[in-house]
Amino acid sequence: MGRKKHYLEYCGLPWHIAMIDSTGLFGPCCGKFIGKIKLIRDVQNFWNGKEYRKVRKNLIKGKSKGICADCIYLKVMLNKEYLDEDEVGKIWGCPRPQNPAVQVEQKPKYMAVNFTSRCNLSCFMCRDPKTNPLDERNFPEMPFELIQALAVNYFRDLESLITAGSGEIFVHRNLLKIIDIIQQYRPKLVTTSTNGSFNVSEDLWRRFISVNDLLMFSVDSVSEELHKEIRGFDMKKLFRNLDIVNKIRDNEFPNFKYGFSYVIMKKNVHEMFDFVRKAIDEWGASQINFMHVHGHDDESVLLEKEWQLKYNKQLTLIKDYDIDKDIVMEIPDFAYDADGNVLTDKNNRTINSVER
Repeated sequence: MGRKKHYLEYCGLPWHIAMIDSTGLFGPCCGKFIGKIKLIRDVQNFWNGKEYRKVRKNLIKGKSKGICADCIYLKVMLNKEYLDEDEVGKIWGCPRPQNPAVQVEQKPKYMAVNFTSRCNLSCFMCRDPKTNPLDERNFPEMPFELIQALAVNYFRDLESLITAGSGEIFVHRNLLKIIDIIQQYRPKLVTTSTNGSFNVSEDLWRRFISVNDLLMFSVDSVSEELHKEIRGFDMKKLFRNLDIVNKIRDNEFPNFKYGFSYVIMKKNVHEMFDFVRKAIDEWGASQINFMHVHGHDDESVLLEKEWQLKYNKQLTLIKDYDIDKDIVMEIPDFAYDADGNVLTDKNNRTINSVER
């Protein structure tokens, strides 16, 4: 077991990634912004500006200040304060650079760009169900002019472009233009997410797949009833789209992959293991991403021991399952007690199945 390090010593996001929301807000992490893009040169100005340098400086010193003071990875995703040394790079998508500096010479290597905040669904974990998710006054769409400027100046040099966000890509008014501009200035890797609820034509799917390497479907249940309760639409629409995507992949784009994103909450924690088996064995997933619900403490499984134990049980089943090494699994850690041990029931059943 390696020396214990504080979680801040692992975060490499401010050295690698720029996150841009649909209004042009710019920052190093989800919902953590330092300014708003008005001109394309603002991207590089922010990247090595005072606020970004301050974030890097604080992380180098191991200080949780400013936009890092309420780190979602610490309080929700990781659910523990310390990581082991041999876990470097496994949790953070962008590993910490060697001898990190406050000033970074190169452009961002990764971008997460939220093309739209509009959506056709009103899932409770994303927005107030009483609001109209298509109302651009509340959920703006990124202007195509900004998307084009980002593409011309940055996309081609990116290691990875993630176009996921709080909205649904298939509602964007300029979707076809976006597909064309990504094709023209193609990054090395492009990942997009969708809720899979639209009746997308085979021709549009073909164009869409041609500029994507990985597509993540947002699915939170294996049962049609619970999926409809959470997402609000018939799961048969999802399977119709999966059939089309599989047909196109098998015949035309053999390197294209798709997977599923699953928000963990009290409603569905009991289905996590079944979801993994079904997603891999029946739905053909190449990747599965689990994430805890946040902003809804009443649905979090991390705040009460009863639910922490249920979560740990599912996690143990998943980790003991024989998953093909080519399947990518992104999953939060176990729930721990105050002494840093995995929470178990009175018979100690969970911890015996966990490598420590």
